[in-house]
Amino acid sequence: MNGLSNIIENELKFSTLYDHYKETISYLKSDLIKRDRVTLYIFLLLISYFLVELKPLDSVLLANKWVEKKVGFELNINYNILITALLLLLLNFAIKYFQICMNIERQYKYIHTLENSLNTFSGSKLITREGYSYLEEYPLLSALIHRIYYFLLPIGIIFAMGIKVFSILKNGLDFVSIINVLLSLLIILCTILYLLFVYRDIGNVKLLNENVKKLFVYIKLYKEETEANEEVINNMAKKKVCISFDYENDKHYKNLLSAWDKNTDFEFSFNDLTPSEINSDDYSRVKAVLTQKINSATYLLVIIGKHANDKHPRSIEIGDKNWINWEINKGKELGKKLIAVKLDNSNESPSAILNSGASWAKSFTQESIINALNKA
Repeated sequence: MNGLSNIIENELKFSTLYDHYKETISYLKSDLIKRDRVTLYIFLLLISYFLVELKPLDSVLLANKWVEKKVGFELNINYNILITALLLLLLNFAIKYFQICMNIERQYKYIHTLENSLNTFSGSKLITREGYSYLEEYPLLSALIHRIYYFLLPIGIIFAMGIKVFSILKNGLDFVSIINVLLSLLIILCTILYLLFVYRDIGNVKLLNENVKKLFVYIKLYKEETEANEEVINNMAKKKVCISFDYENDKHYKNLLSAWDKNTDFEFSFNDLTPSEINSDDYSRVKAVLTQKINSATYLLVIIGKHANDKHPRSIEIGDKNWINWEINKGKELGKKLIAVKLDNSNESPSAILNSGASWAKSFTQESIINALNKA
């Protein structure tokens, strides 16, 4: 029975991982389409920018005619305003481009991790399309396109903006020119930070990244990870507790625990293990799901009601006296910390909890249960 249970559990894990793998690839393809579209916009903006620089009078005349056609009256757009508009558009699309590319980079790394996990389950290189095969059969054209996306285009943006800043400073500053210099420098800064992300694993770039981070922290533009993600870290630190209890007779006590969990001051996350709520008559499947839930937790909390040690009518299929005893034994097998609490001192303890080294709560109160969990 245990062998069958393990097979079903592995099948469930493989199915979950593969569904997640397909979903991630779907997101990746969507981002690739967005990236290509935004790349086209950036190229068009850069071409427009250079045309304005090369043919300023003709470009201003053309821009005024286009605006007049769209709005119905003339706005008298001059060269500096036209450049400002192009720089604003370029900044907008550059930021979108960098965000999309960074997301694609993260997703590829995650997909490769999922492929490794799936292949570990299958025992062979069953799924390799986006990871192993992609890296092993990387054509030269794809390599060139990759360099365009991740190096040549960003360098082209920096080059164009650098020339613009030099040109403005050379010809003198007015209010609009100052705005254009600031926009150009902001585009250059965003592009450099993007390149630092793309090439973050290179030795010298790693060091530069650390120094840039320190600078940003110093000038209050960036919070250190421990501060910025304090809420995430606190949530990760929450102790996950699975509950074993008699659903037919004691479910209202479980509901009370769930209500405690909603309190922001309460540090434990509870997970219902009730076999009847898994909605399956296949006991092997029920065991597989329960095993997965127990294994994902740090603690197993046993609520001992009046009937906690009663023999279940289908104890043979369960493989133990009842579900509570089975869950306790599974928790011991998986090395989980056991906590027990009696709803009444006269209630008979489940056989499996005896001599298990469980931490006992003195009463069914939030304070008592938290103390027992902390001592476990």
